[in-house]
Amino acid sequence: MQKLFGSERGIRTMGRMGLLNLKGRDLSGFDLDHAHLNRADLAGVILKSATLEGAELSRANLSGADLTNANLRNAKLGEACLRGAILCDACLENADLHDADLSGAHLARVNAKGAGFKYADLSGANLEKAVLDGADLTWANLFGALLLSASLVAARLYATRLSGAILAAANLESASLPGALLHGADLGAANLSHTDLHEAELWGADLERANLLGAQVTPEQLMQPKTLKEATMPDGTKGE
Repeated sequence: MQKLFGSERGIRTMGRMGLLNLKGRDLSGFDLDHAHLNRADLAGVILKSATLEGAELSRANLSGADLTNANLRNAKLGEACLRGAILCDACLENADLHDADLSGAHLARVNAKGAGFKYADLSGANLEKAVLDGADLTWANLFGALLLSASLVAARLYATRLSGAILAAANLESASLPGALLHGADLGAANLSHTDLHEAELWGADLERANLLGAQVTPEQLMQPKTLKEATMPDGTKGE
């Protein structure tokens, strides 16, 4: 059994049987593309530079796992637990992470273009310099998340909770944020050009030097931020 668990073929076989417990094992560099690992216990597992493209990981336990530089393109991670997991430099392009728990996860420089994070919990997560272009973060919780210099071009952030998040120097060009909560968020020098901020709440947000050119936002909403100093307003004028 030990030998079986230690092989890529064995992991695939046991995964299909629903008998997989790989807690804390080192599987760095393993090829697990399209593996069936739903509900697998992978807590603390080391999957550095592993490839799990198209893998089935719904409801899997990956809490504290190390997936640095792993390939999870098109992976299915709905309702998976990735609390405190390390996914720095990983690829999550077009992955499905709906309702996943990524609270406190480390996702610096992750490529999550087109990924689905509907209802996911990313509170306190580190997404510095992450690429989330076209990602769906509808109703996701990013309370207190670090998104410094992240790219969210054309991302969907409907009713997303971003209160206390750090989005300084982030690129949100053409993003959709209707009903988003941005209470106390740091959007200093962020690019919000042509964003949809319909009914978004900006109370106490820092928009110093932010670019709001062409943004869909009301004058009443622009009374909510803590500061708009040197910001480019929707009509191209400068804030004071």
